Amino acid sequence: LAWIRHENNPVLKPKIGGEFGETICMNPYAEVRDRQIYLYYAADSPSEKIQICLTKSSINDVDGFCKREVIIDNGEAGEFDSKWCVLPNTIMIDGKHHIYYTSNNGIGQGLSGFPGIGCALSRDGKSYTKVSGNPILPPSGILGDPDMIGIAGGSLIKIKQKDNSYIIRYYYTGCPTLGEDYFTDQQKYICCAESNNGTDWQ
Repeated sequence: LAWIRHENNPVLKPKIGGEFGETICMNPYAEVRDRQIYLYYAADSPSEKIQICLTKSSINDVDGFCKREVIIDNGEAGEFDSKWCVLPNTIMIDGKHHIYYTSNNGIGQGLSGFPGIGCALSRDGKSYTKVSGNPILPPSGILGDPDMIGIAGGSLIKIKQKDNSYIIRYYYTGCPTLGEDYFTDQQKYICCAESNNGTDWQ
């Protein structure tokens, strides 16, 4: 309930030509493995694209992060994640690290420029390969649905079933309409999808 800001904040900051991003370090997602903090986050490159990066530090060192590694690069021009890859989340499913991220392709305004959630897989939590069929959770495109035109953000939980299988539940932001002025009128709702394998979602 009571938090004390670290005296060395910011513990990670961008710098032109620096180690962690040019002008942007944002959307951190941290997990602990093998006594190390694995910090996934979004950072921009000299080309102004935003990628998912990874940096690591000892669990005993709050701000001792090493140089970043780009683990999710942008897609080619016209692909769903050609402009931005942001808001990383990771979860273990069937022995594989699944990383989910919000995409942007520079087309559209507001949340209509976010064409879905991408996914990539890894055995070691360091080297990731995008799954085929991305985005794995696109806007529905169906009039009246709360996620008709855009999808962003989200977090995941695993729910153990009586037969020891799991259901993965994804809570995310959906956008049904931009309104007349998307700065003031676009709607944003919290939506939910479920999956048994982490790539096929209902």
